[in-house]
Amino acid sequence: MPTQEYASVRALDERCQVTNVEMGIVKGNKQITWLNVSASPVPIEGYGVVIVYSDISERKRVEIEREKTQKLLEDSQRIGKIGGWELNMDSQELKWTREMYHIHEVELSFEPKVGMREKFYTPESLPNVLRSIQQAIEDNGSYELDYEIITAKGNRKSVKEIGMADLDNRRVYGLFQDITERKKSEQALQDSEAKLRELNATKDKFFAIIAHDLKSPFNGILGFSEILKDEARDLDIDSIVAYTEIIYSTAKQTLKLLENLLDWAGMQRGGFHYEPKKTIVNNVIEDEIGSLIHYANQKNILLHYGATDEVVVTADEKMISTVLRNLISNAIKFTPRNGKITIDLKRAKDQVEVAISDTGVGMEQKSIEQLFKIETSFSSRGTENEKGTGLGLLLCKEFVEKHGGKIWVKSEKDKGSTFAFTIPTGEQHNL
Repeated sequence: MPTQEYASVRALDERCQVTNVEMGIVKGNKQITWLNVSASPVPIEGYGVVIVYSDISERKRVEIEREKTQKLLEDSQRIGKIGGWELNMDSQELKWTREMYHIHEVELSFEPKVGMREKFYTPESLPNVLRSIQQAIEDNGSYELDYEIITAKGNRKSVKEIGMADLDNRRVYGLFQDITERKKSEQALQDSEAKLRELNATKDKFFAIIAHDLKSPFNGILGFSEILKDEARDLDIDSIVAYTEIIYSTAKQTLKLLENLLDWAGMQRGGFHYEPKKTIVNNVIEDEIGSLIHYANQKNILLHYGATDEVVVTADEKMISTVLRNLISNAIKFTPRNGKITIDLKRAKDQVEVAISDTGVGMEQKSIEQLFKIETSFSSRGTENEKGTGLGLLLCKEFVEKHGGKIWVKSEKDKGSTFAFTIPTGEQHNL
């Protein structure tokens, strides 16, 4: 303590009584004796000042311990993000601990009041909180709630509140904990579990394709090849041509399936290269129609594409080709003989929309809801028993969304289906 702050010095300088000056005296063993000092000038010549000392060491020790305990409590609340509150049921006075101010993101000068406290609740939380407090008062019991608040800065936080009524002392009090990070961790864990389930479903899908959909066509190819190998000299030319066409058609379809499988696997492991460039959508549509016209002619299905003005997008041409090939192939597969498939291309603001409509068998709502999901994807046989894996539509969804577009379907049982997708016209960077 500076000398000028001593009680005796101040009493002489100020010529008045000075009381309750606390000072510590360090003894030889470095222990501090705390004193409360009062001093008064003596109005007698030759005398200076009267000083009275009171030993307050014990009181000071208790205060210091109390301050340490209080700091420990506040630090613990800060680390655990746990605040405390108390409401006087008669005066409606509301008290907060320091951490309550931090949780609600208000200054320590903020005066908590019952009316103001309610403004921190979200509209969906407020009725439940008020009902729980009222029930606790009626039962002289407790409650525990998880809900969201909106802080003074407009941030949403997840909190846990544990409250208890104390009717003997006419109060309600409790703890208030910020559990936002815990909720985020729980959500991240749920998302991770969902992703794991999806990956397991993908793995199971791959095994199913390899075990059945690839094995089955190869058995057909080997069977008809064996017939040709063993009986070609005894068969007429028409039979040989028929068997050869079956082998060719099966091999071509199997190759397409294998390509889809490899593309899908590449997407899942991030090894599929997305290479956008200026692409004329009209040309891509016409190329895919040309590659599938033979398949449509076999069922006497009309493929109608009304040519439009040239439409250019920045897109990965291979991906767009895969989407069109799968959607048109599906339309042919599920359209009976003598049906019609219409392909429309149009601009819509800053994107291009392509729609493939058919006069096929259509789908019920339950089937529509299973599309585009690896865990529930399925494949139905076509109108002439054509096989599939359900993998094509998953590829379509992945490729369209890679471009920042959307894909959807409208369908009615026995009235046909329309599969449509959009591609933004500008350059995308969804890598």
